[in-house]
Amino acid sequence: RREVLLAEFVEAHWCEVEAADDGEGWLDALRECVAGLDGKVQQAVQRAYRDGEDRRTIAVALGLKENGVRTLLQRARAALRECVERRLGRTS
Repeated sequence: RREVLLAEFVEAHWCEVEAADDGEGWLDALRECVAGLDGKVQQAVQRAYRDGEDRRTIAVALGLKENGVRTLLQRARAALRECVERRLGRTS
């Protein structure tokens, strides 16, 4: 249920805000922000969102506990959101 609501929110936001350039500006900003993340944080983000790995797999690969991965990803999402908004000249 939570995932469905999140997906609906993201799609509505995407259509409202990013449709003008098909989201290319947003994607470029996101790529730059991900590239600027520190080592383990960048690896965790890429493993979770690019590769679709679960927290347990990421934890083993990075020498962390599952809860540590969860916290790391939460903080990374917040940092990426701020970075993208800053690059696009927006504030929340």
